[in-house]
Amino acid sequence: MIKFIRDDGLTLNITDYFKIISIEGLGTITQEIFTEKRAVGDGDIITGTRVSSRTVTITACNDYAGQFDTSREKINSFFNPKNSFKMYVTYKNNTVWCECIVDARDLPTNNIFAPQMFTLSVFCPSPYFKSYDDFGEDLSTIVPMMGFPLMISAEKGFVASARNFAQHVFVPNDGAVETYCTIVIEPEENVNGLKIYKNDEEFVLFSIELKAYETVKIDFERRTVEIDGKKVPNCLNRRSTFFAIERGGCNISYSADSNETSTHIYLYYNQLYAGV
Repeated sequence: MIKFIRDDGLTLNITDYFKIISIEGLGTITQEIFTEKRAVGDGDIITGTRVSSRTVTITACNDYAGQFDTSREKINSFFNPKNSFKMYVTYKNNTVWCECIVDARDLPTNNIFAPQMFTLSVFCPSPYFKSYDDFGEDLSTIVPMMGFPLMISAEKGFVASARNFAQHVFVPNDGAVETYCTIVIEPEENVNGLKIYKNDEEFVLFSIELKAYETVKIDFERRTVEIDGKKVPNCLNRRSTFFAIERGGCNISYSADSNETSTHIYLYYNQLYAGV
């Protein structure tokens, strides 16, 4: 199944209107290799490599005579070259997605009585497909410590739950390459000296006080920090690094000088795959 979500929120499943005949480019990966000639000896010297962007081409057909006009109008109106899209691909019960734009679109008009053919090519600037799951876990979770049926022998002073904070959380990455995360911070009280670690080595450290009920977003790929939707420069310690999650995964934890137990920290990331 292939589903597209347009940048304005509209959704289209190709198979709702067409039978897919072929798809090209989902399993293809192209690597550019840069070399220079050896001054002495045979062969070349590899100076660098890069994985190229990909183009996915879908060929489909609608052979239901009563739906020719409907399917044609739907494709014409949905795949506007001025819009951008997210393409979701489900293959063998595994769903991945990527961002794309329309590269070419063809709805032949040579015979109005023939089955309606449709060819769509989309350009994907990133060669990698993203995992459907984005993790989205709170590093400061509530651990329940009671259940039902409930029997209480103590007259007072028993623990119903506890916050599991400032611990190492393993973040897996089974993708083809390293990936970057986005961290959303929601403090319930003012927090000073908030520090987020990767493997107890690299870190980001806030040099400002985070106010209660602000929403702080750290985008490690774009290297930006936003507070309530506004970019805030110079809010991190100079030794901070926007670290990546390498292949295999890493441990992430956090601490603060004050009120660390009243701070929610949500981590989001997608694993990146070279094909479907």
